[in-house]
Amino acid sequence: MRGAYENTRRVMYLGGATFVPVCERGGTMSNWTLYEGDCLEVMRQLPDNSVDAVVTDPPYGLSREPDIEEVLRHWLAGDDYKHRGGGFMGKTWDSFVPGPAVWREVCRVVKPGGHILCFAGTRTVDLMGIAIRLGGFEIRDCLQWLYGSG
Repeated sequence: MRGAYENTRRVMYLGGATFVPVCERGGTMSNWTLYEGDCLEVMRQLPDNSVDAVVTDPPYGLSREPDIEEVLRHWLAGDDYKHRGGGFMGKTWDSFVPGPAVWREVCRVVKPGGHILCFAGTRTVDLMGIAIRLGGFEIRDCLQWLYGSG
């Protein structure tokens, strides 16, 4: 579990297939290291407890509604759930929320006391929260971004 806040020195941004750690708060661009690639592959190269905070806008999984019982069976058994169907604009990478395996890897690299800020869609925020919890984090607070369109 992750607890109290520590001064942020290294922040990770996970977005789509890109992974960006930012080193040393308040530094110049020369203090930044950019890793491009699949976020899981890049995170596996990082040492344990090496990141203070994570900011991520992962896939929302707004495609066809899954069988929730099937999803939970897989997740509770420690398996990945493979969603059938395309996500946003038919892209399979966006068809479902990241499962607990992704969040376990995030939890491994985040220092004790570190936090994540994770965006989620309103229709799948419950599944994102369960996946994050099963990955080893505890949910402390939830922020809402209310907006209108049209």
